Amino acid sequence: MEGIIRIGYLGPEGATFGYRVAKEYAPQGATLVALNTHTDIVQAVSEGRIDQGIVGIENRWDGVVTETTRAIWRYSRGRIRAIGELRTPVVLYCLQRSDGQWPPRVVKSYTAAFGQCRSFLADLAIQGIPIDNASSTGAAAREAAGDSTIAVIASELAAESCGLRKMWVVSDDPRNQTRFLVLAAVSTLQLSATGNDRTTVLVRLANVPGALHQLTGVFATASPSYNLTLLYHDPVEGEFGDYVFWLDVTGHQDDPILRSRLEQLAARPNSFMREMLLLGSYPATANL
Repeated sequence: MEGIIRIGYLGPEGATFGYRVAKEYAPQGATLVALNTHTDIVQAVSEGRIDQGIVGIENRWDGVVTETTRAIWRYSRGRIRAIGELRTPVVLYCLQRSDGQWPPRVVKSYTAAFGQCRSFLADLAIQGIPIDNASSTGAAAREAAGDSTIAVIASELAAESCGLRKMWVVSDDPRNQTRFLVLAAVSTLQLSATGNDRTTVLVRLANVPGALHQLTGVFATASPSYNLTLLYHDPVEGEFGDYVFWLDVTGHQDDPILRSRLEQLAARPNSFMREMLLLGSYPATANL
């Protein structure tokens, strides 16, 4: 990471899980840059306005962060590389100002956070309390700090940063974690294999019978076969049924067998695949 100056994360400063991860990850002397959305982070990396970007990609309870996957597909063509992944525990609280009353006028949070607190959302619905989306849990907390009629779902870090009281833990899963990807310009040197690596590939399949079977078969029929630790699809602009599949594969793209399989996939005729994007290989999860 020598020479890295600017690292983008989901802001605001001091109030999000993205900030916590960026703070732990950043080398001494790096400048942390708070951005408003994961899309903004991906775009900033692609345009060279920041050197690296840290984006949430997958939550243990709520699944893939679709804003991130769609932004990567949109902005990464030949411009972005994945160079690392990080995981952090996620505990979410209902927060409110000390002078706030219950029930609040509204409960605000980030979309992905709502998905991790569905039992609490059901209770809110029974009480007739509406919810509203914010650009991040930290942004919601900042707003609540200025309005006693708002409650939010956010982290302990947000409570401390914004001077809010913790009312209840509202996470559905006490073991919840979020996985983050570290993105950099494609000109960044590809990291060497460590023996515990992951490779991310995005493939836009043709809408034909057997396309997904042929895609996964490329990895399953290798010897040794490669495990797909994540298989997710996102719709793209175009006809109904047009999807990009996100694949996380165990192993490094420089492994001879995996490299041959990726080359085989890229060289196949377009009978089942329209586009392929190799996002990169990186050391598998580091916990923070």
